[in-house]
Amino acid sequence: MQEDQKVQSVFFKKLLEVNPNNVDANYWLGQSYLALDEILSSRVKSTKELYQKALQSSANAPLLIIGMGEIDLMENRTTEARQKFESALEMTKSKRVMIQICYLQWVRQT
Repeated sequence: MQEDQKVQSVFFKKLLEVNPNNVDANYWLGQSYLALDEILSSRVKSTKELYQKALQSSANAPLLIIGMGEIDLMENRTTEARQKFESALEMTKSKRVMIQICYLQWVRQT
């Protein structure tokens, strides 16, 4: 599994070389970082930095806001996570199912 995560990271990095503003590639690169077998704080830091940078050019990207909500959960910032998930729900209709799944994950953790 670790090798799969490394391959995925390379793939998404290559996508971002072509289009650094690719919201999906940024989100899934962050998810592949979180799945690596490194120290959790290091993975969270790398992913948080990636999402924050991506949000500078795509501030209204619900997927990236969800990613930041996931980071908030990992940092035990449940109120902030909830706000991000609710914000993402308000921002989109087409991706609502995925956002609701993330929100339900938050509800189970609180």
